[in-house]
Amino acid sequence: MPYELQDFVAANVPELGTVMRYGGDVDLLKRFLSAGFPVMAEKGYYERDYTGKVGWMGHYQFVTGYDDATHEVVVQDTYNDGPNFHINYEEFMNGWRSFNYVFVVVYPVERENDVLTLLGDLADQDTASRHALSVAELEGQSLTGIDRFFAWFNVGTSHVALREYVDAAAAYDNAFSIYNGLESNSTTRPYRMMWYQTGPYWHITTPPVMQT
Repeated sequence: MPYELQDFVAANVPELGTVMRYGGDVDLLKRFLSAGFPVMAEKGYYERDYTGKVGWMGHYQFVTGYDDATHEVVVQDTYNDGPNFHINYEEFMNGWRSFNYVFVVVYPVERENDVLTLLGDLADQDTASRHALSVAELEGQSLTGIDRFFAWFNVGTSHVALREYVDAAAAYDNAFSIYNGLESNSTTRPYRMMWYQTGPYWHITTPPVMQT
């Protein structure tokens, strides 16, 4: 999980800081890349697995460059052959949607102010989650099929990030209602969704009372 990546860096590399936010876009990627910060994005894609079936999966891509002339981002990807794999902006965003446009930036701690400046309004975590929620709500109204499922799932995930668990539950219920209406084959239904995302598992809890 992206937050587990953050935990690993915090526990093992004290000279580095991390930031994770929802609601990224190509313009944000370009800002960070121009300032020398590569960005890790979690995305969905369709691929043929070892059984020969095509299905939806989750995957990280490390974004290290972009080319406005060709409208492509440049990624380092352990799954694709060779370095500097190019992906069209629109294709990248379509895959990124299924993870609520989440991104992680790892940076030297002395450059934290630079990172916060580049984030702009998204520097505040709740503001970033509220922005992601607005994007997801708009896409939930405008998209169809599997993309509409992803959008409504993102509505739920954004509500979880904002600690609005009742609203999150309603959004997830709506997402899986849409899921049930998709064709029941592995190409259309992203049945691995809950392997990769933990939003529906989060809820308000009261810590146990320790006995002395």
